[in-house]
Amino acid sequence: MSDSSQAEVLLEGSIHGVPVVNPTVRPASHCMSIITSKRTITVERVDADDERLLDIADVDYLAVVTSQTFNGEGTMFEYTQSRHHPDYFCFNDTAMRRR
Repeated sequence: MSDSSQAEVLLEGSIHGVPVVNPTVRPASHCMSIITSKRTITVERVDADDERLLDIADVDYLAVVTSQTFNGEGTMFEYTQSRHHPDYFCFNDTAMRRR
């Protein structure tokens, strides 16, 4: 698969029922430097979407990981949020910068 066609890869199983283009797949000519990534971990009360989409009948709270990634110009180009059952949540993070 060519770099340009990889950018057209669709993510299936979107919770909204709509396929989306994967923003992290970029052609090689579109390389950018990642200057910073911020990650926030919270515990939040289950909402109606969680109850409808996740198998969480036995819990009232979820671990929520929100990530933001910024390029060298300070523009956020990636935002993700994942929601985790507390019985299965474990978070390990390693960041290495090479100069």
